[in-house]
Amino acid sequence: MHRTRVLYISPLKALGVDVERNLRSPLVGVTQTARRLGTEAPEITVGVRSGDTSSAERRLLQRLPPTS
Repeated sequence: MHRTRVLYISPLKALGVDVERNLRSPLVGVTQTARRLGTEAPEITVGVRSGDTSSAERRLLQRLPPTS
């Protein structure tokens, strides 16, 4: 199975939040299309980390990264 991973580093927290929102919207369409075609929707997740991310959340992201 082929995988693609993307790491986006934003210079601004607000820009990172916008990018996250813009990634999540198309994922809804991908899931709906897969269901309509009768195929299994791919499990794609998005994660965001900033300077405000707690150490517990950082450890969780290390242990269970998005789309792992």
